[in-house]
Amino acid sequence: MADDFSLKDHQGNSSFVIDGDTEYNNETGKRERLAGVNARETAKVSKDKYGEDVFEAPELGSAAQREAYKKIVEQGGFNYKVNTGKYDSNGREIIERYDADGNSLSETLIATGIVRPDIYTSPEAIQAREDYLLREQLTGKPGNFSEIANDVEQAREITGLAFKQTALNEAVYNPDIHSGVAFRDHDRTLDNKGIGILGQMGDAWDAGWVGVREGMYGYLEGIGVMTGSEMLEGIGAQGTMRAREELRNAPEGILDYREVDGLLTGFQYVMNNAAMSAPYMVTTFGAMAAAVPATIWWSCLERNGRRKRC
Repeated sequence: MADDFSLKDHQGNSSFVIDGDTEYNNETGKRERLAGVNARETAKVSKDKYGEDVFEAPELGSAAQREAYKKIVEQGGFNYKVNTGKYDSNGREIIERYDADGNSLSETLIATGIVRPDIYTSPEAIQAREDYLLREQLTGKPGNFSEIANDVEQAREITGLAFKQTALNEAVYNPDIHSGVAFRDHDRTLDNKGIGILGQMGDAWDAGWVGVREGMYGYLEGIGVMTGSEMLEGIGAQGTMRAREELRNAPEGILDYREVDGLLTGFQYVMNNAAMSAPYMVTTFGAMAAAVPATIWWSCLERNGRRKRC
């Protein structure tokens, strides 16, 4: 496998191949997405819902697709890069590469089967794939770049068989790279979903109390920062971290309306959100109830003097 994934276009501008459909433009410092193809993701670090860094393992065959992208650009002379001025949902500008005969890189990658089409793939690219397969069947000869395409297909199969490992728990389980879970928790499914309506409601109730606890520790940390108490700040920070880790590893339930696809999931959505909200409401009403006698006592002191009993 090549270690250098840098490319040059017809104007001498350099870029770096990130994966089988994305380049990093060294001149602009921005990522660019090849039009109409969908390659597998290489390893990367992203942010979870708490803003923490999370390592995402590479998808099977992603390294081979990345290698194939570079090889086909260089061997096929796809050096004429065109920036379309359009952008995808991740803010990457859509580009296309052409060879000296006007053939596009995206159609070539689709035709050879190196990458998958997506919703933006042109009808011409889909037809190019069908023509490529038909030509191989009729002539009995391999098509252009068939050796590179075969390397990608073999990498998908061999990597999938040889390197699947056991996930630590259901929260990190990925069927593409894991063969099972080391420490199985039977209160959830293998894909980390709560079991049944009552099970998901219980998980949502527990998550609500963990959220309350996280808020209290966050408040304690803030008090420590304002008062200069390192002890309070440390206790609050550690408590917040433990609560977030507990939430991160908790079973997943239907809490987003976009997951509702029927009457049953709609009912689960309503009940799960109600269960998660209940601890917050309990603590709020509890605080209000505790404030009533405290207010009466304070008013009595103000009215009768601090030395008199109330």
